[in-house]
Amino acid sequence: MAPASGVELVTSQTAVSPPSAPAQSNTMLAVDTGAMPASLLAKSLSSQLPSLMSGVATPPINVDPSPSPCTAPLLELFQTINSAMEEEIARGFTINAHQPPESAARLDAAVRAAVAAYVEQGHSDWRQLAAFNEQHYVRHLVDECDSFEMILICWGKGQQSRVHNHANSHCWLNVLSGGVEELRYSSGTSPVELQPAVAPRLPGVIAATTPCPLLVLTGVTPVGPGGTAYINDSMGLHAVRCADDACPPGEPGCVSLHIYAPPIRRVKLYEPEDNRVTTRTPGFNTIRGIDEEHWQLASHLSASL
Repeated sequence: MAPASGVELVTSQTAVSPPSAPAQSNTMLAVDTGAMPASLLAKSLSSQLPSLMSGVATPPINVDPSPSPCTAPLLELFQTINSAMEEEIARGFTINAHQPPESAARLDAAVRAAVAAYVEQGHSDWRQLAAFNEQHYVRHLVDECDSFEMILICWGKGQQSRVHNHANSHCWLNVLSGGVEELRYSSGTSPVELQPAVAPRLPGVIAATTPCPLLVLTGVTPVGPGGTAYINDSMGLHAVRCADDACPPGEPGCVSLHIYAPPIRRVKLYEPEDNRVTTRTPGFNTIRGIDEEHWQLASHLSASL
């Protein structure tokens, strides 16, 4: 898989020193990348992080560039959707929520068909990325490129997102396990004179304004296993929740796969209980299989992560 735009892969025998290690450390990060997909590169780097943190040299790791059977289906789904995006770009269209109807319809059909095929074939490699949190739902970035991002979201029982927009992007919500409810809202016109508000203490918060426009619930749609919901900003805002009775027996919650095209870099969160709208940079618990703690260290090692 080609890396995201602007990404530079680590080459063999790249020497690095961990942030906390003395300057004279000779710790080496050695990965034979070849044609390695990003997920395997991340896995190989992650396996070396403990030794990098301790300052102990690690011998080179040669990683088979061919995806293993357990990771290939999800990566192939990403590539299939990417091909559909590239076809529309080749036709002269820009990928966003304002695409002409004929282009948007072709893309919608292609994405739905690709995800449906993945689900119908019974693939479960997504479970390698699935992880839940008792306090809040969890976002795992599978992969991204200039045209779109693919995100696995794990919802614990009763967990719900805030009402939010999609920043001129297409949003496909596809359920892999259990079921979720999509709550659709319309919003009134925001006052011309918005005032700064006290921003919540959350990672990635850029700003907050008040007042919050009036939100009107226009519908609640259940989305079950293999189902797909679609929204963009011209259709309204939404929130997503996992009802207690929607979780499969023995499972900690529900899992959905989201396609955002193009990737969402800023999102607005509508919080009527605090009478504010918060602008935030979306974050992830894991990125291509590396958790946040290791990601922060890995980001010092390679721009490819």
